[in-house]
Amino acid sequence: MQLRNLRIYRMPDGREYIADLLHRDGAHLHPVKTWGNYSFAEFLVGRDGRIVRGSNPTPWSVEQLKDTGRDAQYPRASLL
Repeated sequence: MQLRNLRIYRMPDGREYIADLLHRDGAHLHPVKTWGNYSFAEFLVGRDGRIVRGSNPTPWSVEQLKDTGRDAQYPRASLL
């Protein structure tokens, strides 16, 4: 399965994440709820398709992500 940049995917547990593909180490998955706050990625999808959290593998792989058909946008920069 090929992930699409800024596409929203649903994990097997029902939570939704935005795929950010602009990284050398693989796709980063950011929680939809915190995306606008420039949050850190909660998961990484490795080149082998396995989904890891930190250095801990999860039981999931990229094939288990469900495409929601929705896209996100990069958060806008804000001036403080």
